[in-house]
Amino acid sequence: MTDTNEDTSEYAATFGMVDLDGDGFISLEELKTLMRALGQEISHARAVEVMVAADGSRDGKLSLAEFAAFMAANAR
Repeated sequence: MTDTNEDTSEYAATFGMVDLDGDGFISLEELKTLMRALGQEISHARAVEVMVAADGSRDGKLSLAEFAAFMAANAR
């Protein structure tokens, strides 16, 4: 099992590029921007689905830890 801090640091640079306003969280709009940058058009409904699946705290935004956990889970 990988250490949580290692998982988080692995995704910190990507998180920083996605967190466009620098508030320490990824918003729904920032998530949609990421997907478009990766060449994947994403509907608003699908973006909401992804956000709900990844947002463990249910605050409507992704922290670095939530982003890292989601990315690690979906990379396998």
